[in-house]
Amino acid sequence: MSTPAPEPESTIHYYARERTAELLASTRPRVYLYGSYEGYNNFGDILQLKNTIRLHRQAGRFEPIMMVALESLIDADYPAALERWFEVEHVLYTSRESMDASAMGLVTLEEIARGGVMHLYGGGHLNSMWGRRHVDIASDLLIRVGVERYLMSGLQLDADFMPALEELFAIREPDLIGLRDHPSVELVRASSMADRARFSFDDTAELMIDWTTAVRADGVGAGSFGLHLNTTTQYTARRDQHDHVRELLDLVREQHPDSDLVALHAYDDVREVVRDTLPSLKAFDAFLPFDAYGVVDIAKMALELRTGVTPGLGRFPLEFGIVSSYHTALFLSMLGVPAYLASLNDYYRQKAAIFGRTVSEREFVTEPRRHWRDFAPELRARADWMEEAVAAMSEWNTELGGPTSLRRRSHTAEPAADTAPLFVFTGRR
Repeated sequence: MSTPAPEPESTIHYYARERTAELLASTRPRVYLYGSYEGYNNFGDILQLKNTIRLHRQAGRFEPIMMVALESLIDADYPAALERWFEVEHVLYTSRESMDASAMGLVTLEEIARGGVMHLYGGGHLNSMWGRRHVDIASDLLIRVGVERYLMSGLQLDADFMPALEELFAIREPDLIGLRDHPSVELVRASSMADRARFSFDDTAELMIDWTTAVRADGVGAGSFGLHLNTTTQYTARRDQHDHVRELLDLVREQHPDSDLVALHAYDDVREVVRDTLPSLKAFDAFLPFDAYGVVDIAKMALELRTGVTPGLGRFPLEFGIVSSYHTALFLSMLGVPAYLASLNDYYRQKAAIFGRTVSEREFVTEPRRHWRDFAPELRARADWMEEAVAAMSEWNTELGGPTSLRRRSHTAEPAADTAPLFVFTGRR
């Protein structure tokens, strides 16, 4: 009798509430939802996950299992808050470290029913900055958990990261690969998965349409302009960015002397390294050319957007917006508000290309209404994608296999439960 080949060593550890651990050990059909939202409250990432959850709720065949990073938790109330914000009962937490997360009411998963399906939903995270973690976790779900079918949607890809994606495809081929921009479609068409490539547009689309339609009347107006900034050094900032934005704001004041500033905050995150609009404005010190401004926390609005709750912009109707967030620009555009998406590096230039013809900042600020972007063609393509994706998912098998152990097989001893390092909340770091 031949000896079975040992499973590859995994560096991924899973944690969940007790009820989720019980579900995952059972044979109840489930779909693992993994993508750009890792527990850090970025406006676009929140909406992409919420829209994906809604898709699977409407299909009704699989219980959605939302996946986030254990390290994103900021206090012991956060797991319950995630379940409330995303209207889910089950969240699966991942980490590369073996930790004692009992202070958050989480147990370490040691056994899981083999099988299930997976939806790798969208965002621009599959690149050299964040992609390796995502590929490693998706690979682990395919190999150790035994996920049998999966699709990908709403993704923006980096050419340099395609070899890592090929590693994932070699483990198991996706049924479909939906891309949110045409350069990414061409990257996949040049890969081993050429026949799976589709233009899916953005994974926020259906939810964002419903939301902006509901609040359009109070979202568009005269007298104010929206400003979103992200000066996080890792992926958006350049050394002269504040000087550049200050010159741009001087231009706005010159062309629209009666306009008020509304700060659009799109990333609620306790980590000091993350510098979205509010900390970015603080860095202007006394040189911000406005002595008063309104604030709209659109990340918080996105979290509160759920069944029966539709947050609006209230008393801050906008005439135009200047932003450094792709999804903020998309949101404004769908509200009917012209938006200028600043392009600070290749990552953001690829995002900005989705908005079509590039105009100068002066052109935009002088006549913003001329540069409103209508996404009707993309939304028609999105409807076609959704029809094909739903048809593909209708063929997914709901049956699961027997239990499989999640204990690591390694020459290195696994820390015992009572000696594993105690998890420290992000908010205390």
